[in-house]
Amino acid sequence: MTHEGTDGRTDDGMSPDTAEQGEELERLMLLFRIASGGKKAAVAWRIVRRVASYSRSCRGSFWECVRERTGVSEVRIKEAMDYLEKIGKLRIRRSRDGRHLYVLTLAILGRNPTSLDRWIAVKRGG
Repeated sequence: MTHEGTDGRTDDGMSPDTAEQGEELERLMLLFRIASGGKKAAVAWRIVRRVASYSRSCRGSFWECVRERTGVSEVRIKEAMDYLEKIGKLRIRRSRDGRHLYVLTLAILGRNPTSLDRWIAVKRGG
């Protein structure tokens, strides 16, 4: 548990809002590790959407910004993204040499959060 100081920041130097976001993302990461099936996919999407929302406000190194705000490492976020790609729910962008472009994928999702499933449903329905 963290305590708020006179400047509005918690003991670990994060603002109260940032601390709440970090705690929520930590909770989601724990749920992701213990969930299975459809629940695991739903939790992974919540993680990815939450992190994608930071893409608009982070300056400099994206992963450092996310770590400062939430306390969650990039490796754990990439695990959720890799899981979604493995089950066919997300396509992680790749460079010409085949490397995963996680930050670009998150930035695109941050700008346009409509999922592929919605686009497919619109095409079928219309």
